[in-house]
Amino acid sequence: MPKSPTTIETGVDRLLDLLICHKELALTEAAARLNVPKRILDHWCDMLEEEGVIALKHTLKETFIVNKEHHEKNGSKRSSVIQNLRSIALSTKSYEEKAIEKKTKELERQRHLHDESVKRLKAYERMKREVERRNEEFLKEHEMLIASMKEIGAEKRRLEDLRAALVESDARIGDRERILEHRVATFRKDVERIVARRTRRLDARESEIASAESSLAKRAEEISRREQELVERETDVLDREQVIGSIIRIIRDQKDLLMREKGIIRRHSEMLEGMDVRRERASRAAVPE
Repeated sequence: MPKSPTTIETGVDRLLDLLICHKELALTEAAARLNVPKRILDHWCDMLEEEGVIALKHTLKETFIVNKEHHEKNGSKRSSVIQNLRSIALSTKSYEEKAIEKKTKELERQRHLHDESVKRLKAYERMKREVERRNEEFLKEHEMLIASMKEIGAEKRRLEDLRAALVESDARIGDRERILEHRVATFRKDVERIVARRTRRLDARESEIASAESSLAKRAEEISRREQELVERETDVLDREQVIGSIIRIIRDQKDLLMREKGIIRRHSEMLEGMDVRRERASRAAVPE
């Protein structure tokens, strides 16, 4: 059928033209030739069947479109049918466009969700790397803390060695003081005995008294020298005690700084206070009577 230049050819027109060449055509084949979805072609065929333009023959596997020959000759009725169906076909096209637009929006929404998922995945990866980095830093700090605790243990052992050396030194000083006191007491007894004997023989032995006084003066100088040595030794001991006290204070500060995190500062404080008491007792014991 010739078309006017101003006539719009619809899918229904192309379907009817296809049926002029083929009296009977499978529905799937017609959809493929017209390049339209099968459900749209079903809709067209239902409308054409209602108008009596075509007939549908259904089998178990396929639906066939059958062209009625008298409608091929009756062009006026076909034109009226086509005119009535054209508006329906155009509305169907609008429906298809809306469906495509709806699918497009759905795809856009899915793409947006996909982009959001990718962003969240990247954020998760960043968070994962940050957690791994912080975990590595924690492990390094933990290792440093263990090393510091080992150093504290070594400092504690050195402190105990120094304390033992100090106790041993105090013991040696005490022994020397006792020996010196014994010598002084013995010397005093000797002097008293000599003085008594010289007194009894004063008149007869002035020269011997003078010699004894000279000897006594020398011995007094020796005693003074020994007492000076004792004072110097005591000063040296006090200097050592001050040095040891400085070392103890430094170690105590280090312990206080690290043991504050472990909650054992009280035990170390009591230990250091005990050391101070023993050192004070040792200092008091070192002072000559």
